[in-house]
Amino acid sequence: MNGSMENSDYTKVAVAKFQEYLKAHHLRKTPERFAIVETVCSYDGHFKLEDLHERMIESRHFVVSRATLYNNINILVDSGIVTRHRLGEMAEYEKNVLGGNSHFHMVCTECGKIKEFHNDKLYKCLLAIKVGKFSVKGYTIYVNGLCAKCSNALKRTQKNERKKVL
Repeated sequence: MNGSMENSDYTKVAVAKFQEYLKAHHLRKTPERFAIVETVCSYDGHFKLEDLHERMIESRHFVVSRATLYNNINILVDSGIVTRHRLGEMAEYEKNVLGGNSHFHMVCTECGKIKEFHNDKLYKCLLAIKVGKFSVKGYTIYVNGLCAKCSNALKRTQKNERKKVL
Protein backbone atom coordinates (compact mmCIF):
# COMPACT_ATOMS: atom_id res chain seq x y z
CA MET A 1 0.00 0.00 0.00
CA ASN A 2 1.07 3.57 -0.51
CA GLY A 3 3.27 4.24 2.51
CA SER A 4 1.67 7.58 3.26
CA MET A 5 -1.88 6.28 3.49
CA GLU A 6 -3.02 4.54 6.67
CA ASN A 7 -5.40 1.58 6.42
CA SER A 8 -8.28 3.56 7.96
CA ASP A 9 -7.74 6.40 5.46
CA TYR A 10 -7.64 3.88 2.64
CA THR A 11 -10.89 2.34 3.88
CA LYS A 12 -12.62 5.74 3.94
CA VAL A 13 -11.53 6.51 0.38
CA ALA A 14 -12.47 3.01 -0.82
CA VAL A 15 -15.92 3.21 0.79
CA ALA A 16 -16.54 6.63 -0.80
CA LYS A 17 -15.41 5.33 -4.18
CA PHE A 18 -17.66 2.28 -3.78
CA GLN A 19 -20.65 4.47 -2.87
CA GLU A 20 -20.11 6.48 -6.06
CA TYR A 21 -19.86 3.31 -8.11
CA LEU A 22 -23.06 1.85 -6.64
CA LYS A 23 -24.94 5.10 -7.24
CA ALA A 24 -23.68 5.42 -10.84
CA HIS A 25 -24.69 1.82 -11.60
CA HIS A 26 -28.02 1.99 -9.75
CA LEU A 27 -27.05 -0.76 -7.32
CA ARG A 28 -28.30 -1.08 -3.74
CA LYS A 29 -26.12 0.13 -0.87
CA THR A 30 -26.38 -2.86 1.45
CA PRO A 31 -24.64 -3.39 4.78
CA GLU A 32 -23.22 -6.66 3.41
CA ARG A 33 -21.50 -4.88 0.53
CA PHE A 34 -19.89 -2.33 2.81
CA ALA A 35 -18.82 -5.03 5.27
CA ILE A 36 -17.08 -6.79 2.38
CA VAL A 37 -15.33 -3.57 1.32
CA GLU A 38 -14.14 -2.87 4.85
CA THR A 39 -12.85 -6.43 5.25
CA VAL A 40 -11.06 -6.29 1.88
CA CYS A 41 -9.38 -3.08 3.05
CA SER A 42 -7.99 -4.91 6.08
CA TYR A 43 -5.79 -7.09 3.84
CA ASP A 44 -2.21 -6.10 3.10
CA GLY A 45 -1.64 -8.75 0.46
CA HIS A 46 -3.39 -11.30 -1.67
CA PHE A 47 -6.42 -13.23 -0.52
CA LYS A 48 -8.75 -15.91 -1.80
CA LEU A 49 -12.52 -15.66 -1.43
CA GLU A 50 -12.42 -18.45 1.17
CA ASP A 51 -9.93 -16.39 3.22
CA LEU A 52 -12.18 -13.35 2.94
CA HIS A 53 -15.22 -15.38 4.00
CA GLU A 54 -13.39 -16.74 7.06
CA ARG A 55 -12.06 -13.32 8.04
CA MET A 56 -15.52 -11.82 7.85
CA ILE A 57 -16.96 -14.51 10.09
CA GLU A 58 -14.07 -14.43 12.58
CA SER A 59 -13.20 -10.77 12.90
CA ARG A 60 -16.35 -8.90 11.94
CA HIS A 61 -18.91 -11.35 13.28
CA PHE A 62 -20.78 -10.54 10.10
CA VAL A 63 -22.37 -13.51 8.37
CA VAL A 64 -22.18 -13.16 4.60
CA SER A 65 -22.86 -16.17 2.43
CA ARG A 66 -20.33 -17.40 -0.08
CA ALA A 67 -22.83 -16.58 -2.81
CA THR A 68 -22.97 -12.97 -1.64
CA LEU A 69 -19.16 -12.81 -1.73
CA TYR A 70 -18.98 -14.34 -5.21
CA ASN A 71 -21.63 -11.93 -6.51
CA ASN A 72 -20.05 -8.88 -4.96
CA ILE A 73 -16.40 -9.56 -5.74
CA ASN A 74 -17.15 -8.83 -9.39
CA ILE A 75 -18.65 -5.49 -8.40
CA LEU A 76 -15.52 -4.69 -6.38
CA VAL A 77 -13.33 -5.61 -9.35
CA ASP A 78 -15.46 -3.52 -11.74
CA SER A 79 -15.38 -0.57 -9.36
CA GLY A 80 -11.57 -0.67 -9.25
CA ILE A 81 -11.35 -1.34 -5.52
CA VAL A 82 -10.07 -4.89 -6.01
CA THR A 83 -7.79 -6.50 -8.60
CA ARG A 84 -8.37 -10.12 -9.64
CA HIS A 85 -5.27 -12.22 -10.33
CA ARG A 86 -5.27 -15.61 -12.01
CA LEU A 87 -2.32 -17.19 -10.23
CA GLY A 88 -2.43 -20.92 -10.71
CA GLU A 89 -5.76 -22.71 -10.61
CA MET A 90 -7.69 -20.29 -8.41
CA ALA A 91 -8.25 -16.59 -8.59
CA GLU A 92 -6.67 -14.43 -5.94
CA TYR A 93 -7.52 -10.86 -5.15
CA GLU A 94 -5.89 -7.80 -3.67
CA LYS A 95 -7.10 -4.33 -2.89
CA ASN A 96 -5.99 -1.69 -5.33
CA VAL A 97 -3.51 0.73 -3.92
CA LEU A 98 -4.76 4.25 -4.43
CA GLY A 99 -2.36 6.15 -6.62
CA GLY A 100 -1.09 3.05 -8.42
CA ASN A 101 -0.74 -0.65 -7.92
CA SER A 102 2.27 -1.36 -10.11
CA HIS A 103 4.36 -4.26 -8.95
CA PHE A 104 5.80 -7.67 -9.72
CA HIS A 105 4.42 -10.96 -8.51
CA MET A 106 6.99 -13.71 -8.09
CA VAL A 107 4.93 -16.90 -8.13
CA CYS A 108 6.33 -20.26 -7.05
CA THR A 109 5.06 -22.84 -9.52
CA GLU A 110 5.49 -25.59 -6.93
CA CYS A 111 3.86 -24.32 -3.71
CA GLY A 112 1.99 -21.27 -5.04
CA LYS A 113 3.67 -18.81 -2.67
CA ILE A 114 3.56 -15.23 -3.97
CA LYS A 115 6.10 -12.54 -3.20
CA GLU A 116 5.56 -8.99 -4.38
CA PHE A 117 8.18 -6.41 -5.11
CA HIS A 118 8.50 -3.08 -6.85
CA ASN A 119 11.12 -1.90 -9.32
CA ASP A 120 11.20 1.83 -10.02
CA LYS A 121 13.60 1.50 -12.97
CA LEU A 122 11.31 -0.93 -14.77
CA TYR A 123 8.28 1.21 -13.95
CA LYS A 124 9.95 4.25 -15.55
CA CYS A 125 10.85 2.17 -18.62
CA LEU A 126 7.27 0.92 -18.95
CA LEU A 127 5.90 4.45 -18.65
CA ALA A 128 8.21 5.54 -21.47
CA ILE A 129 6.94 2.84 -23.87
CA LYS A 130 4.63 4.15 -26.55
CA VAL A 131 2.84 1.65 -28.78
CA GLY A 132 0.60 3.52 -31.13
CA LYS A 133 -1.60 5.75 -29.01
CA PHE A 134 -1.38 3.44 -26.00
CA SER A 135 0.27 4.87 -22.90
CA VAL A 136 1.15 2.75 -19.91
CA LYS A 137 -0.52 3.80 -16.66
CA GLY A 138 0.74 0.97 -14.50
CA TYR A 139 1.66 -2.67 -14.60
CA THR A 140 1.32 -6.00 -12.88
CA ILE A 141 3.92 -8.53 -13.93
CA TYR A 142 3.99 -12.21 -13.03
CA VAL A 143 7.34 -13.96 -12.81
CA ASN A 144 7.01 -17.75 -12.45
CA GLY A 145 9.70 -19.90 -10.88
CA LEU A 146 10.62 -21.72 -7.70
CA CYS A 147 10.87 -20.14 -4.26
CA ALA A 148 14.00 -20.91 -2.23
CA LYS A 149 12.24 -23.56 -0.13
CA CYS A 150 10.92 -25.46 -3.17
CA SER A 151 14.18 -25.04 -5.05
CA ASN A 152 16.14 -26.52 -2.12
CA ALA A 153 13.65 -29.39 -1.80
CA LEU A 154 14.01 -30.14 -5.52
CA LYS A 155 17.83 -30.13 -5.22
CA ARG A 156 17.64 -32.53 -2.24
CA THR A 157 15.32 -34.85 -4.16
CA GLN A 158 17.59 -34.83 -7.20
CA LYS A 159 20.65 -35.46 -5.02
CA ASN A 160 18.90 -38.41 -3.30
CA GLU A 161 17.87 -39.85 -6.67
CA ARG A 162 21.48 -39.65 -7.93
CA LYS A 163 22.66 -41.47 -4.80
CA LYS A 164 20.13 -44.27 -5.44
CA VAL A 165 21.40 -44.70 -9.00
CA LEU A 166 25.03 -44.99 -7.85
